Amino acid sequence: LFAGFTVGCVGPGLMMSTMGLVLKDSIGDGITAGGVTIGVATLAGALMASRWIADLGAPFLGGLTDRIGRRRGGTLFFVAGALILAGASLQEGEWWLIPAIIFYFACATGATVALVAEAGSRGPRVVASYVTASDFGSFAGPILGWSMPQLALPVEFIFILGGCLYAVAGCVVFLMFEE
Repeated sequence: LFAGFTVGCVGPGLMMSTMGLVLKDSIGDGITAGGVTIGVATLAGALMASRWIADLGAPFLGGLTDRIGRRRGGTLFFVAGALILAGASLQEGEWWLIPAIIFYFACATGATVALVAEAGSRGPRVVASYVTASDFGSFAGPILGWSMPQLALPVEFIFILGGCLYAVAGCVVFLMFEE
């Protein structure tokens, strides 16, 4: 349940809902590449689309999880996501932030694949509970993310909170999933 909450809270919740805020704070009004200026709203939209493009890798990530096991796969994706989010909180500039967000989305897809497989192996009641926990995370994430600027906390705290949740979820998966 905690891992399901985390996947919903951090991805669709914290990251997607505050993408424009984080980019505006990190890079200003936009970036210039090859003489073309890309506005922060356009960049935010492109990065949000990359979340769904990362889902195209789900069959590959699912195959990897099948080979190494749901416990190892889920732990790997959550820990890698935690490290990427922690790194994003420490670095400045678009040339680090943009790839970090894309790689985080790939980790989120892998974690989701592992969680769905584990829930499915435990039966329909567990699947329903997992989806409810994930939906609750998707509800709570924007509230948590947008409370950061309201509490005068730096936007890097969005990444720190997400990284902490992912780290704890990685521990939960490691302890609770069967080998």
